[in-house]
Amino acid sequence: MPTLASSLIEGPAGQGVWIMLLHAVWLGLLAAATVALTFRVGVRLSHRARYAILAVAMIVVAAGPVSLVGWSAALPSRAVEKAAPASTELIVQVGPASPEPEPERRTTTAGPPASRQAPRSNATLALARLIAAVERARTPLLSVWSIVVLALAAVLILGMRSLASLRREGELAPHSIRDRVDRLALPLGIARAPTVLIHPRLVEPFLCGIFRPAILLPARWSHDAPTASLDAILAHELAHAVRRDQLVNVLQRLLEIALFFHPAVHWLSRSLRREREHLADAMAVRFTGDPLALAESLQSIARLRLESPRIAAAAGASLGGPSTSLLPRIQELIGMTPSRPRLALWPFAALPAAGLFALVALSAGFADDRPAASSRVETSRRESTGPAAKSSTDRPMIRYEVRFITGPAEPWRMLMLPRLKPLKLDADLAALRTKYPGLPDDQIKAMAADSDLNAWLLDEKAVIDLLTRAQQDTRTNCLQAPKVTADDGARATISNRGKHHYVAGIDRPENGKVGFVPVVKNVMEGITLDLTGKRLPHATRLTVGLDATRLLGFHTMHQYHRIGEQIQAPQYQIPTTAKTRGSFDCTLAEGTYLLVSLGVHDEARPIRGAASLANGVLGAAGLPTVQNEPETIEWLVLIRAEPMDGTEKPRPTVQVSNN
Repeated sequence: MPTLASSLIEGPAGQGVWIMLLHAVWLGLLAAATVALTFRVGVRLSHRARYAILAVAMIVVAAGPVSLVGWSAALPSRAVEKAAPASTELIVQVGPASPEPEPERRTTTAGPPASRQAPRSNATLALARLIAAVERARTPLLSVWSIVVLALAAVLILGMRSLASLRREGELAPHSIRDRVDRLALPLGIARAPTVLIHPRLVEPFLCGIFRPAILLPARWSHDAPTASLDAILAHELAHAVRRDQLVNVLQRLLEIALFFHPAVHWLSRSLRREREHLADAMAVRFTGDPLALAESLQSIARLRLESPRIAAAAGASLGGPSTSLLPRIQELIGMTPSRPRLALWPFAALPAAGLFALVALSAGFADDRPAASSRVETSRRESTGPAAKSSTDRPMIRYEVRFITGPAEPWRMLMLPRLKPLKLDADLAALRTKYPGLPDDQIKAMAADSDLNAWLLDEKAVIDLLTRAQQDTRTNCLQAPKVTADDGARATISNRGKHHYVAGIDRPENGKVGFVPVVKNVMEGITLDLTGKRLPHATRLTVGLDATRLLGFHTMHQYHRIGEQIQAPQYQIPTTAKTRGSFDCTLAEGTYLLVSLGVHDEARPIRGAASLANGVLGAAGLPTVQNEPETIEWLVLIRAEPMDGTEKPRPTVQVSNN
């Protein structure tokens, strides 16, 4: 049983309940604050209007979290924006080389790495820490919530059994009282009047039962009550039966149990219960025409409560909720204006708290609805054989350190532009002729001249500033490949590939089944980097070959099918890609890095969280959705080539602190 409970809490079911509870926190705060401020502004609102507002607020708190979780689960299938890679692979192929004892590997997933999520302000830092703390507390808090909910549910069940026991212990009321109930039920539209029972231990009358309601009257009060007071109380309880208030009260209690920790939800529930009593009083007065008789009845019931407080509290618990105050009801019945409470400050504090918890819930629920990425590293080495092969202690080698950086073009350029040393790229025509043997020489030269590649030389301080900027910008992704050591003159290939899945077509199922079958394909996105280094005194002559494929987006199309008299148009997608190829030679001095730009392209900023939810609502209603301005994205490759032999110690890797 403990293992089953743990798997439920930590599994998808527990995650769904957790996200719903997070949504319920901010929805409850927002609903309670809105209702409180509305009541403060509309002091002359009728009880019917107040009850309707409170009922809507309770429905929002109850159904809102379920709807938000369901909507967030459906958003990825409806989104038409570019998706993140479903999987990321780093593939390293090295020519004749000596394997390193344990190459340093720091791979990241398709999403922003943890080291790069350094916030840009104290507010975002505090929010990130709050989200992390909430996620860490998920398992213990869900465990405590489950235990308390089960305990409160058991209390509710015991209360309902106690209520059924009170009903069984009651004696049938005298014939005169039953006749009064029958006469009052006809004008209220009740075809079958509730049974009236007399109980010796009760201190106040109430209606119990949903399908077969019964009115329970206190024995001490019913024997001495005047006829007008008895009619007023019976009309009040019949008004509850007409309004189906017993069912609403049970639903309230279930919501109070699920959100037992939420004071705003309990305030809404108490307010709803109070307005319900006022509405029942108004309906009773409308049919009896004697408000003073009902006021006198409430006064006598209040006196009984004071004489037997324990019995009154037990009865309230059996009813599934605390008893409401009788003083405001009496004041209103005799024509007095009930005293209004002073303006509280909690609604003004609840609104920003609701916004904060909404950010937390959206971050945990559907702030990022991309598929989980995985990383895989494949390394293959081909050892040289024959006389040319040397021991790993004396042959010259070159170690490569490569980082792939993707992010907005403007921030890093504004920071680094004064410190960049442009490198004139001379395309390696021989490499292009080898790669494209069928192309004429003039096309090979045109391809080399039209290359989108740009390159700069950077020192270590500039690299540290560049990587620090990348870590501080949450829109930038920095992926470091494993370090590779290759023989002098050998080629090393490092490939960063991302696979995007999409619906490429729609097929009709076989055997006459109803519906459609999506044809899922994938398109590859990423960079393949070929590096060949030749050692020079205090430098490395480097030949760089780059082949990049960028996914610009998906174009959504409709495929129309006639099924009977209806025409259905399921969607499929066509990917749009851009390719960049180039090859060049350069010389890197010791301690110098090469930064290569593969060009820029416009990419729509992903709309997440509340904006994505709003877009879904607007799209479903056929209204214009929120459009985001495209952002200029640039692909960069940062390369360091370090000459090595068996007697040298490698230079330390550039490390960037989050502080």
